[in-house]
Amino acid sequence: MRNRINRGVIAGRWEEAHLPGIERDEEKGEVHMVINGERIRQLAREQQEYAVRMRREFHRYPEVSGKEFRTRERLMAEIREMGLSCEKVPGTGLIVKIEGGKPGKNRVLRADIDALPLQEDRENLRREKSCISQIDGV
Repeated sequence: MRNRINRGVIAGRWEEAHLPGIERDEEKGEVHMVINGERIRQLAREQQEYAVRMRREFHRYPEVSGKEFRTRERLMAEIREMGLSCEKVPGTGLIVKIEGGKPGKNRVLRADIDALPLQEDRENLRREKSCISQIDGV
């Protein structure tokens, strides 16, 4: 099933919808889930542990610009686990296409995945860090 995100509403086609926040457009045969601030906070809380775990993993194995091969492979594994396809581009980049169920405008998101070449200190301002690079000088 394909979904599209448009102005805070996720739209898709389901046979039945009986969840809170779900609205059915009988005329179009579509079901919409209204995304409000509280729902966004709830979704963020549900993903917090995963996001922290991934951030810590990437910080333990940093790679400087042009050498992010491990990072790219790890990202590709996560993206595929989410049911999306991705492809490598020359160097250490990757492209992921998320297609909606209807034609429309395209959006591009870009992110850097490289580390800075610096030596991390085990101590920060309050206590010992729980996540530190395993590679000296990066």
